[in-house]
Amino acid sequence: MSTLDLDGERDYWRRRLAGSPPQLGLATDRPRPTVRSRQGAALRVPLRAAVYDQVRAMARQAGAAPFVPLVATFTALLRHYTGQDDLAVGSSPGDGDAEGGFELVALRMDASGEPTFRELLARVHATVEEAFAHRGLAFHDVVEALALERTAGIHPVFQVAFRICDARRVATPGDRASPLDLDIMVIPYDDHDRPAGDGVMLVWEYSTDLFDAATMEHMAAHYARLLAQCVAHPERRLSELSPVTDRERDRLVVDYNVTAEPFADDICVHDRVAAQAARTPDAPAASGAGQALTYRALDEQANRLAHHLRALGVGPEVAVGVCLERTPELLVALLGVLKAGGAYVPMEPGFPAERQRRMLEDARAPWVITQASLTDKLVSSPARPVVLDALHLDALPSGPPASGVGPRNLAYVLFTSGSTGRPKGIQVEHRTLMNCLHWTRRAMRLGPGHNTCHLAGQSFDASVLEVWTGLATGACVHLPPEAIRASAIELQAWMLARAI
Repeated sequence: MSTLDLDGERDYWRRRLAGSPPQLGLATDRPRPTVRSRQGAALRVPLRAAVYDQVRAMARQAGAAPFVPLVATFTALLRHYTGQDDLAVGSSPGDGDAEGGFELVALRMDASGEPTFRELLARVHATVEEAFAHRGLAFHDVVEALALERTAGIHPVFQVAFRICDARRVATPGDRASPLDLDIMVIPYDDHDRPAGDGVMLVWEYSTDLFDAATMEHMAAHYARLLAQCVAHPERRLSELSPVTDRERDRLVVDYNVTAEPFADDICVHDRVAAQAARTPDAPAASGAGQALTYRALDEQANRLAHHLRALGVGPEVAVGVCLERTPELLVALLGVLKAGGAYVPMEPGFPAERQRRMLEDARAPWVITQASLTDKLVSSPARPVVLDALHLDALPSGPPASGVGPRNLAYVLFTSGSTGRPKGIQVEHRTLMNCLHWTRRAMRLGPGHNTCHLAGQSFDASVLEVWTGLATGACVHLPPEAIRASAIELQAWMLARAI
């Protein structure tokens, strides 16, 4: 091939593979090693003669080789497994040389949209013919022309292949594969002179670095099932064709989702904190801004605030804004709103005044708990301020007020970040919060003597877990200064110093 022809081939492959996904998102049984052993195994699976006869008939009708419906089905299977519709599959336009070598060609498959299998077949046929017509450039030269950034352990351009093979020229392989640089290679051995009633043998070679034999048996069975559907119902869309059996679907959708377990759905989160205060009254509950509260102090201060809020009309389904700096008083306010029966609406002090106004307006909050230094930002707010550092609550009862709140009442209203330009309030009940806390308590195994921190933004949903997981388990919730939160290095030192 002349230099001019080679340059044309390079230009073709650059255009054809521009923007192609560098890696197939196929799940593996083990993490991908940086250095591959190239060890593989082979699984031999006979394809039923009746199905293969349909494959050959479909190929004749499309003016294609039987290989084309087979690789089209492989493409559909990969789409089902990965959710990708831009797929690169290696292939070979012939059986290779006398020594058994072969040159791979990249087939960039387009499975986008909702094509029928017949439509996918036509796309694959065109892709195969075009790619094989440009096989003059060796694959390693294609990779060089693309100037790809290589990743150790990942074959460039494609990681799976579907080869053409003729059983008249290649002996039927055993159970061991030749050294593999790829993840998976499927080889259909087609004996054109086969007796009537004989099918074709599919050999699945796979990297044992990545896959177990059981996984490949599963994939091969899925392929056979999908192929039978594709040739029997080529007018169906890919989304209507499924490689999984009804039993597998039930296992995935039903059996694996039987995760329900009982939890304390008859109490509210502030009841859990009160119970913890009764068990460990002198344990540290909150620390930050030079202040520290024990569980007894936190519970009693929240109770007094709750009595004050009850006198203002706060009760079940009444939203109360909370706009405070990150200090232990913030936790007193959140807990006090819940004890009064209300639902708190957390607000970042740094939010623009207009956003704060909209949040309080949308939540229909008649009150907002704040501090003297922040009242100027709430001048236009429809909610009246409850200035926490100006209240005198010592004369109020230290026991909890009767609020009538229950698990089905709102615990908080959290406003989203506002991707549409206007934040939306998400309403969460006590029962839902208790369900979440049931999981976090089991997963994190926190208890008295442990330290957590409230790091997330106050109106970010992670803040809910940070605050209530700690207080519901007897841990101490630490609140970092804003300057510490803004520096990763300082935050790390701060957390290490507090054994968080």
